[in-house]
Amino acid sequence: MPEFIIHPGTLTFVGMLIGHIVAMAWWGSSLNSRLNALEDHKESFTERMDLLEQHIKETKDMLHKMEVLLARIDERVGSKKAPLADSP
Repeated sequence: MPEFIIHPGTLTFVGMLIGHIVAMAWWGSSLNSRLNALEDHKESFTERMDLLEQHIKETKDMLHKMEVLLARIDERVGSKKAPLADSP
């Protein structure tokens, strides 16, 4: 019966192959968890941006209402204004 001899290069190749498979599986799971965390952050960021847009819209509406109110006040009080002392 002939002896079965394994070449040392074959063992090295198989060991490196197994090592690469394990490393790629670990790297893939790490990358997947990072991608999941990034998705959560993206959702949170989107919610905050929506809130910010809502606040901006409300502020613009309030500013417009104040401008209208100031224009009405100016119309009512404008004729009653006393001339400024420094104006010619």
